[in-house]
Amino acid sequence: MESLISTVIYTNNDNSNFFRKKYTTTAAFSIGLLLFLLPFVQLNCGSVNIAENTGLGLATGSSWNISSLGSSDTILKELNDSKSNSEREKMKIEPDWFLVLAIAFAVIGIVISISNWKMRPLFAMSAGILAALMLVAAIVHLKILIKSQIPAGNIDYSLDMNFSGLIKIKFTIWYYISLAAFLTAAFFSYMHHTIEMKDAIEGQIDFEFQQKQTDA
Repeated sequence: MESLISTVIYTNNDNSNFFRKKYTTTAAFSIGLLLFLLPFVQLNCGSVNIAENTGLGLATGSSWNISSLGSSDTILKELNDSKSNSEREKMKIEPDWFLVLAIAFAVIGIVISISNWKMRPLFAMSAGILAALMLVAAIVHLKILIKSQIPAGNIDYSLDMNFSGLIKIKFTIWYYISLAAFLTAAFFSYMHHTIEMKDAIEGQIDFEFQQKQTDA
């Protein structure tokens, strides 16, 4: 019986177990954070991409990269509220604080996940969940912001266009992968916590068994 319990505990402590690897959570957080350097959102007019911005650009309020399309000159004017061609090359919005918080939680998650703190799994899981929630909140915030910049009444009668109906916001695959990475980090942390709790229980059972054997 003692041999069986010892075998179980040894097997559970085997580092080959994927969920036991300490840096799986760190890797997931890092991937989610690095993806902020890639385009997170695009503005489309029909099937044409007229502007895009990275996750980091949205977080810091950096200028959008706008395509140089002659036929979209009127659309750019509506977006920028400017008569200057040079000014229409850029569209700037305020920093998105939801994305700033998502970055902050991801950084906190990385720091916690590489530490040896006893409560590391629980706090890393919380950081992953909060980072994912901030990304979801950013969708709602950005859609409201874009709609507010293109009032429903703005119609170009020469082109017979309603810009509020033409301009669509699209989140790229990189945004969704980043969201999945943070949720994955939270899941890995949860698994770390579950395994550590199981090991603690099995270790206690083994200790009590050995105590009974000694007393006998």
